[in-house]
Amino acid sequence: MKTNLNLRMVNTSKDQLTWFEVELAPNEYRFGVVPGQPILFSPPASQRNPDGGLIVFRPDSPARQERYDEILRSLGILLNRYQLVETPMHEPNRVFDKNFAQQPSLHVRVAFASGRRWATWYPKQEISEKLKAFVQETIDVGFANLPKGKVLSSEEALSLFHKPSEKKKPEE
Repeated sequence: MKTNLNLRMVNTSKDQLTWFEVELAPNEYRFGVVPGQPILFSPPASQRNPDGGLIVFRPDSPARQERYDEILRSLGILLNRYQLVETPMHEPNRVFDKNFAQQPSLHVRVAFASGRRWATWYPKQEISEKLKAFVQETIDVGFANLPKGKVLSSEEALSLFHKPSEKKKPEE
């Protein structure tokens, strides 16, 4: 299924997607759009991404912020099309839990401006066709909207992010 990135939906500011994370663990695919952090897009190695490159995108200019907002809108459209947040959460306590991070599994966590949150976790062998199609379309959104990345080590990638509890150090 091809993603139509020109779809528009009418949203009030209360139900706009503000937080999006999806991961096929361990280390197969990750797409994270988290407020205050760069976008992290680590698609699976494929013909489109032969080196398994990691894309880190910072919304550090008005044009890049516009791109960031468009990515969230596109992901919100996918969530609506697949009606994921209308389905019951499955094992939400396992989503991104370190005890399940190395197990082949799907982790999805989203939040909206209204405060509504939704999360689901499935072991890889139980991922439905609907969820597989959704994940593939999120990969398509990433490739369509983000510049080509470069391969970073785990340490380099982690150094680009700050923990929510850390305060940014003033530049000297």
